[in-house]
Amino acid sequence: MTHPVIFGFENATSAAIRNLFIEATITSSESSAKISTSIQSNSWNYLLYSTLLDKQYSSTHSHVQEILEEYESEGLRKIGNEWKLTMQWDAIQPQRMRLLKPPIYISTDKSSIISINGKLYSDSIAAPLDFSAKVTIIVKKEAVSLQDLIPDWKDKLKTEKSTVRYFNKRGSVTKP
Repeated sequence: MTHPVIFGFENATSAAIRNLFIEATITSSESSAKISTSIQSNSWNYLLYSTLLDKQYSSTHSHVQEILEEYESEGLRKIGNEWKLTMQWDAIQPQRMRLLKPPIYISTDKSSIISINGKLYSDSIAAPLDFSAKVTIIVKKEAVSLQDLIPDWKDKLKTEKSTVRYFNKRGSVTKP
């Protein structure tokens, strides 16, 4: 299952916080959990990319990418067994909340505890502020029939069969 997680940072003070830099590490109690900024996985793109390249070049390129990703200024990236999240904002006005966009999606088929630990840096504060949060995901597996999910699946199948078109090798429509 994929679960959206939206991060929000609120300035509860009466003064603006300027030039914010947020750095966080996200870990999961379940090694199979995946975190992304989109619902779709990029693994197919990587697989296609690495398949097209020579093995030696691909491994060198991957190693260079890993090193560069550690120093990227913003975004979500996986480094080892954890994910690093960094973002930068010009300011958060007093009594205002800002949400991280895009949301983060956590995919896991097992119950997991996601831990977020980070620091908030700003010109407006003397020392970085530490923050932490936990997200508990409880997965309950349940058998479901197609009839339960799509009660009229037989009717839809009949309708779709009547609108199916067959194409020959030249791309012309043919009869079944």
